[in-house]
Amino acid sequence: MMDGIRLETVMMHDSERARLVPVAIYTSYADSIKDSLPVVIFNHGYGKNQGDSYLTYSYINEFLASIGYCVISIQHEIKTDQKLPMEGNLQELRQPFWDRGTENIRFVIKEMDSLRPQLSFARMTLIGHSNGGDIAANYTSLYPDSIKTLITLDNLRKQLPKNGSISVMSLRAFDTEADPGILPNLEDQEKYGIKLVYLPTTAHGDMNDKATEEQKLEIKREIEYFLASRR
Repeated sequence: MMDGIRLETVMMHDSERARLVPVAIYTSYADSIKDSLPVVIFNHGYGKNQGDSYLTYSYINEFLASIGYCVISIQHEIKTDQKLPMEGNLQELRQPFWDRGTENIRFVIKEMDSLRPQLSFARMTLIGHSNGGDIAANYTSLYPDSIKTLITLDNLRKQLPKNGSISVMSLRAFDTEADPGILPNLEDQEKYGIKLVYLPTTAHGDMNDKATEEQKLEIKREIEYFLASRR
């Protein structure tokens, strides 16, 4: 754990959906009592329902907490869930999973808004890796007015939203290719201010805590620069 960072894990229960939603909350001790603390909601990549994926991006979440954000990392899969489809029309077959993730985000926001009134959910930042990036893009498309910034780490199946009022960046791995139409063309990148960053030495599976120190530094640097340029 990075010095000065506090990690709290909470098991939330959504009674309407009869669903447990584990969350990890990262804050710096210096910022934890501040009012209007900006919020990042982090969405992990597919972890085959192991149940601990929300804890496996600590290098990003601790870093964001160290620069003044409250980071809420949501566990989107539990062991009793259906496994994520890997064959067929994945955009169609995975949509219910993205919708469930979107409902998880909505539920956690509601709970946290009550538990931590000092947090600012008015214009949040969403970050997600792979399937978590698809969830984040899905949420942003449905609730654009609540999102200031969207950052995806090599999402592959859900189209990045084209909305000039939302800052969008996607970090791209060298060993994958997104489905057709998911990433904006050059014209739309310019029109909507969408930034694509290609990481020539980072594979899709090396964006969580398995990343090398060099990869972690590059990813953190790109995220920090983008957030700072949009503040």
